[in-house]
Amino acid sequence: KIRAVGLNPSAAKTSGISVNRVVNSAMILSGALAGLGGGVYILGIAHELLPEQASGIGYTAVVVSLLGNVHPLGVIFASLFFGGLISGMSSVERTLQIPRTLSLLSQGIIIVLILIIQIFARYEIKRK
Repeated sequence: KIRAVGLNPSAAKTSGISVNRVVNSAMILSGALAGLGGGVYILGIAHELLPEQASGIGYTAVVVSLLGNVHPLGVIFASLFFGGLISGMSSVERTLQIPRTLSLLSQGIIIVLILIIQIFARYEIKRK
């Protein structure tokens, strides 16, 4: 039902699916899963929530969703990639004594390059 509503809401409505109910249910479910994931992280790994940990999480989620082509399996792989990227850059920061901003810049460059590749793969550029 979620896929049907996402692909064509008017067709889903015509087939008898309550579009508003499915959209609201999907939003509630995704918010609950995100909260559960955050709670597991805070309670099981960090044991405290610092302001540095909470800042930018929403933007990270948007980037992961874009990298995963807004597909559940793609998002899983993109989140694993992004988590590895963040963890790896954190290790590089400590080992090479580089500033955090340089690490964030390199993460941003990698993400922009991946998104550019996806754009070129998705859209064909027509030449005259």
